[in-house]
Amino acid sequence: MTKKMTRTEEHDFYADPENQTPQGPARRRSPKLTELVPVRFPSETLDRIRNAADADDQRRPPASGQSAHTRTRHRNRNRLNPEARAS
Repeated sequence: MTKKMTRTEEHDFYADPENQTPQGPARRRSPKLTELVPVRFPSETLDRIRNAADADDQRRPPASGQSAHTRTRHRNRNRLNPEARAS
């Protein structure tokens, strides 16, 4: 069993280049998800999210070069035509 080192002891130990070489074989991480998984929310949840986003937009100043009207127009277009988001 090894003794637990303080931060100062760790710093001094790893300051020596001899103590910076890897020990043993590399550890491989498990692969991440390979494909997207669609998630569907109930319409009530989506309405609450949209209302919260609208309230947040009203408190936030417009982005540079963009009016609040432009943001609302784009958001409404996407609500009415979901295919517009993909393009």
